[in-house]
Amino acid sequence: MKRLWVILLLVFIGCATTTQNFPKPNPTGLKKGNVRIKLSRMDEVVGQAVTFTIYDNGNLVGKLGLDKPLEWDRPAGQVNLSRDWNVINGVANNNALSFQVKEGYRYELYVGWYDGFTNKSKATPDPNAGREVAQYLLNAYDEYKNEVDYSSPSTSFGTGGNKGCNIYGKIKFVEYGEDYKVRFVDYGENLKVKYVEYGEYSKGNWKMVEYGEDYKLKIVSYGEDFTVKTVSYGQGCN
Repeated sequence: MKRLWVILLLVFIGCATTTQNFPKPNPTGLKKGNVRIKLSRMDEVVGQAVTFTIYDNGNLVGKLGLDKPLEWDRPAGQVNLSRDWNVINGVANNNALSFQVKEGYRYELYVGWYDGFTNKSKATPDPNAGREVAQYLLNAYDEYKNEVDYSSPSTSFGTGGNKGCNIYGKIKFVEYGEDYKVRFVDYGENLKVKYVEYGEYSKGNWKMVEYGEDYKLKIVSYGEDFTVKTVSYGQGCN
């Protein structure tokens, strides 16, 4: 009985934090063919200690708490959001939501402890859809002109703490048929990765593509071949 009261107290007055499994989006641009989804928690007193495990078409996006939203890019088309949540007496309402998304738009949605997902989303055109802003292009050019390794990426995987060290170049995320499984972390990573448009054939640089990839990677929450952290600089192996 005492344990039940402790659980109830945490559900009502605790505070859960967000952890993201999908790569965080580039704040300066949205790639052609993609949309951006931002999912936030409703402002509620109840359920503050509960994190919602969020899936996009069955793929783990992350755990949504109160401190910050989940935000990710994905291809336009059909979206099927769901959450895996069961506390004490079972699930709440609207634990899944399906809707169509249009290329070049940002979609802002909310999810609550009692009411689940909102039935309607707020969609706004992204001013950077299909292009990159000037500063991002300048940064990419600086990286490109200093590039020294123009060869194809090595197929060596690396060992020990260097797992994933030689996985760079053109990358495609897939749901199956992957070359490697990766898990995104905030610390303790095997590899620091920077998303680039140019200069992808340097260690730690990933250029996201839909075809012509050097490696196919699947994002997982466990059973990974190596762990990855996204950075703006200092990319490469630990």
